[in-house]
Amino acid sequence: MVGNRAKFTWGDVVKISNISAEEYPLNEIGTVCGITKISNRKLAELYMRPVGSYIYTVEFSSGNSYGVPEDLLIEQMD
Repeated sequence: MVGNRAKFTWGDVVKISNISAEEYPLNEIGTVCGITKISNRKLAELYMRPVGSYIYTVEFSSGNSYGVPEDLLIEQMD
């Protein structure tokens, strides 16, 4: 969803949704460690999302991190 505010913030625990693309670890839980608002057409094309969308850097217990579009993340409740 394109909006003025990011849905998640640094340190939030999130899960990759089961509808995400193969390049992301499905249903894996990670921590938000970066937030980027798509501000130009080049980034929008790279992530296939509209300008104004958010991309989150999510780090997993494996040490791997990915830039994941907001719509592919689910808040992980304890």
